[in-house]
Amino acid sequence: MYEYKITIKWPSKCRSRSVEYMSKRPDLLKTISEFRIIVDEIANMRAKFGAWKSELMFSSEGLTVFFEDKRDVARFSQVMALEAEPVELVKTMHNNNSST
Repeated sequence: MYEYKITIKWPSKCRSRSVEYMSKRPDLLKTISEFRIIVDEIANMRAKFGAWKSELMFSSEGLTVFFEDKRDVARFSQVMALEAEPVELVKTMHNNNSST
């Protein structure tokens, strides 16, 4: 069960754009794909206490990554914070609803 989520803003050239607009621009889709690969690689390296997953569908806000263990959230966030550009941490939230 994934209890924690982090939403990371897209690189600056993809921010403040609708999903429809981004999906029509091959250059923005490429940027999003490359960004997702980097985030997934960091999550693979840093998550050692539980499972994680990134959202398959993207939103205009950014990429959401879910974690089972709060220690993995902290480990992941440390690395993401070092990546000053283009990564910016948007929010970390604990979901107390056990059904999700």
